[in-house]
Amino acid sequence: MIMKIKNVRVSTTVSLIVVACVLFVIAIFFLAFIKADQLNSAVFKGKVFESLDAVNYSLESAIYGKVAIGVTVTLVDCSDKSYSATTDSSGNYSISVPSPNSCSYAVYLSGGKYNAKRAADVHLKSPTGTAVISTLLTNGGSVQNNYFVDRETDLMYSLYNWGAYAAGYQGFYHLSKNDVHYLRNYISLSQVQNKQIPSTATFTVPIKLGNSWIISGGTSAVPKADVYFDVYAVSENWSGAKQIASSGKSLQTIKLPLESVIKTTSLKFDPDLSGLSDDAKYQSWINGFAVKTRIVPLIPGRGDLNPDILVPRSEDRSYNVVSPITYSGLKSFPATFVCACQDLIRTNIRTTQFGGCGKDGKCADNGDPCYAGGSHISTGCDGPTQYFASLPYGAVAQQCNGDINKCMRIKVTNPANGKSVILAVVDSGPCNTVDKSYICGPDRPSVESGINVGGCSPQKSNPAGLDISPTAMTYLGGDPKIIDRFNWQFVSGTTVGPVR
Repeated sequence: MIMKIKNVRVSTTVSLIVVACVLFVIAIFFLAFIKADQLNSAVFKGKVFESLDAVNYSLESAIYGKVAIGVTVTLVDCSDKSYSATTDSSGNYSISVPSPNSCSYAVYLSGGKYNAKRAADVHLKSPTGTAVISTLLTNGGSVQNNYFVDRETDLMYSLYNWGAYAAGYQGFYHLSKNDVHYLRNYISLSQVQNKQIPSTATFTVPIKLGNSWIISGGTSAVPKADVYFDVYAVSENWSGAKQIASSGKSLQTIKLPLESVIKTTSLKFDPDLSGLSDDAKYQSWINGFAVKTRIVPLIPGRGDLNPDILVPRSEDRSYNVVSPITYSGLKSFPATFVCACQDLIRTNIRTTQFGGCGKDGKCADNGDPCYAGGSHISTGCDGPTQYFASLPYGAVAQQCNGDINKCMRIKVTNPANGKSVILAVVDSGPCNTVDKSYICGPDRPSVESGINVGGCSPQKSNPAGLDISPTAMTYLGGDPKIIDRFNWQFVSGTTVGPVR
């Protein structure tokens, strides 16, 4: 009996120790989470390397290659505040950020002769509700990140080894059935941050011809063959790329007899951009074009022919643009709207009924169209677009661009009865129209504090942070005569209507 009692005591003691250990670990994680949530400052630091000079393109590798000196590293938060530093002689940068928020920061690289790029999006402070382990990683207030950047405006890509020849081969870049030529202008930070799309592009490639491949069978006679030059739009940044993607179809093909190519000193291209999407046009404005060569022998049995067309290179480190591209017809292209905190649920938001269209300022008539200027969408009250909303940030409605299927969707929920509805955001307001820190988080609507960030005056004439259509208000069980309190969040998809 005594032994049993001792066993029970021992087991109880062990259990208490285990429970204590578990509580201790939980307490550490909780304190770490609270400490991170109260982070007063953060340091964002690391190194920048020249990608196309790198021995190994992997950032996980200890061997990076040449460091990039004089690169400006810029952090931009969700309210467009920016913090920056320039890399030193060792490629190091260090940026101090006071009172970091929990939304992600965009990282831009630019400056000197380096091509600008948006390198990444990072968190300096873990978003509320994310895994505790990620909070611990930033608990010390320091985040380390290394990046690649490049200075190239032209490049040779070899299909022999599926890799880039940044410095060319024997003093030149080569165009052949196994070698592709890439060219672009220098990329400015303005190009990366302010998208534009061109309607046309022209460029001239200086060339000369190698002779060794022509001589065959003891004769120097030029074989009968046609040479084709195909132009493609490049669809991604070159930096660190082992294989550069381009448009799926040729935008222009120039066909010349081989005997004419031998006498040619330059090739002028004016690729047709009309078949490209707006995003592809923007990519061609940023990342330029690829020129590929193919040869079609006109004499049977000469499948061995392969043109070796030489192109001057900028890799003498003068970094002059050998083949500058001229773009015309540029027009603004709204960037795809992505909030750094797009997954947040905005709670207890004052919500009013949309009253900006229809007869007598009401949208309750039978199908009277309403033209929402921000989205270029005509919304009727008895059609598919009867489920619509307005948010106080114009960039959201601009995503529609005249097509209801492109409009961003939000899910609005009435916490009083649990009903939810999916709405298309077609307009800006109520009142404020540039309240990004609320729409993208983590702030409350500026209008609640009477702050004017673009909109109606006096500012408190409509203290709501969300405007919804009469049909949506009716389904949610709201009262248009008062200001309801609803929750909302961004959602994907193209459907609208009640969530069953």
